[in-house]
Amino acid sequence: MTNSTTARVIFDAHNDGDLDIDAIAQRFTPGLHRVIFNQLDESGAHVWNWDGSAVVCKVIETSDFSEAQRLHREAVIASDSHAAAKLSPAVEAFGDDLAAYLRAVNTEARLSEELPRHGTWIGALTEELDHWVEMGVKTPADLDAYLHGCFEREMRKEMMAG
Repeated sequence: MTNSTTARVIFDAHNDGDLDIDAIAQRFTPGLHRVIFNQLDESGAHVWNWDGSAVVCKVIETSDFSEAQRLHREAVIASDSHAAAKLSPAVEAFGDDLAAYLRAVNTEARLSEELPRHGTWIGALTEELDHWVEMGVKTPADLDAYLHGCFEREMRKEMMAG
């Protein structure tokens, strides 16, 4: 799957066995983009672990974002499912360029518009920089922290609800 010199497999379930998402994340290299390949069922939907996370079957890292995009796109086309892979741009690779990072984060949403699949909708973040400045977000690192905070708040709400 990888014929490039910049991409490398950092996790492969066939070779590495079953690892939970935290153990896989410990293998991540800061500053590299990732494509996370998920196990799918016969309908093209995620297979889920006992803890509610998607079963990961492979992770590839690369310093070349266009290569990560290509690998992600190939997985979606080959499987006919957007659930096949997750594109994870490296926040560190974008320095202070929030506009470029937002475009990278929205890659999956643009691909879902270009290659619609039944029952799939992937939302995009606004790329209006004024909006983000009003939210206190000026850099890719700020956006990453903001989104992580939103996720944490939503998880707490879910736990409180029950």
